[in-house]
Amino acid sequence: MRQWRIGTFSMGLLLVLLGVSLLLSNVIEIDVLNIALSWWPLLLIVVGLEIILFLFVSKEKLPFLKFDFLSMIFIGVLGFIGIGFFTLHSVGIVAEVKEAISEETRTGALPQGSHSITDEIDQIIIKTNTTPVEVERNTSKELVVFGTYETTISNEGNFELESIVDFIEAGNILYVQIFDGKQEGGLHYERTTYYPTISIPQDVKVEIVNR
Repeated sequence: MRQWRIGTFSMGLLLVLLGVSLLLSNVIEIDVLNIALSWWPLLLIVVGLEIILFLFVSKEKLPFLKFDFLSMIFIGVLGFIGIGFFTLHSVGIVAEVKEAISEETRTGALPQGSHSITDEIDQIIIKTNTTPVEVERNTSKELVVFGTYETTISNEGNFELESIVDFIEAGNILYVQIFDGKQEGGLHYERTTYYPTISIPQDVKVEIVNR
């Protein structure tokens, strides 16, 4: 007579569920990782139900539980992996890794702006930190700002001119402050880089100051 060993049925059911999940991930592109993080406690439930079922159907007065140790080791390893993934997910590491794997770099145009240059202004000082600035000349009486950006931050893209450049007049000098793009630290480093171009009247002196 075949002897029932605890763990054999659980491992078989686990392999079926794992195979179905992987198959569905290929067919309908479901997120297997999220399913595993949500349903890994089912491993413990299945093993517990198997023990209860064995005790219920056993005809012995004092049934002796016999385990399929290879299956139990396999289930235990998967259980510890599930606990590990749950811990990493709870502290945000899994989300960081997923974002790093699926990182996408997007580019676009910066908002265009201008500033009138009065006759009193004879010098323009451009202050920047790490943002590269390209300077061009024009024949008008306006300072024009335009350019592009590059970002890996998913919700970036709707920029205001005030978040990129600021104008301050002091006597005969116009200060143009160029701000750096947003940066987010962590396991997955995200950044936004501005590439502004400043077009300046050709009869005005210009100086670029890097901090």
